Parts: sequence; C-alpha cells; structure tokens
Amino acid sequence: MARLPYPDIEHPDIKPMADRVRRERGGKVGNVFRMLMHSPTGMNGWMDFFTAVRQRYELDARSRELGILKVAVINGADYEFNAHAPVAMEAGVTQA
Repeated sequence: MARLPYPDIEHPDIKPMADRVRRERGGKVGNVFRMLMHSPTGMNGWMDFFTAVRQRYELDARSRELGILKVAVINGADYEFNAHAPVAMEAGVTQA
C-alpha cells in the first residue's frame, strides 16, 4: 500500500500528465507514474528520459527488456522486475 495517496488522475492539474502517460506508455497510468505526479517537474523529466530509453533507443525490444530485468535484479527492484517480466515475455524473452 502506498504511503502517500495517489493523486486523482482526472483532476485538472494532473490530467495533462496522465494523458501524456496514456499516449506514451500504451494507455495505462501505472502507480509509479501516479506517484510521480506529486512532482510535475520530476514527472516530466522521468517521462522524457524513460520514453527515450523505452521507445527511441536503437535496441530491439527483447534486448531492451533483458537489460531492464537485469538492472532490476542487480538492484533488488522486485516491483520493476514484476512489472517488466510480462513485457519481456511479449518481446520474446523466455522463462529460462
């Protein structure tokens, strides 16, 4: 459970950020993005950086997701690993 309440993504001050997430991240506004919306400057920086990494690098989807999973394992980031495992499998990564 989150220690801070998630902001209302339909609130007029928040909705433009939520709409950007929907556009750039496939329609869903995940909890990590909702939490980042407490800081619009941080949220916009995060989106600029991670949209570039996720959608504009010259890596194929499988290699990109393997990299994300490896960094998650190294850092003990279970939330990130669990969020990306299904994406990685869709990109051709196997359980092995």
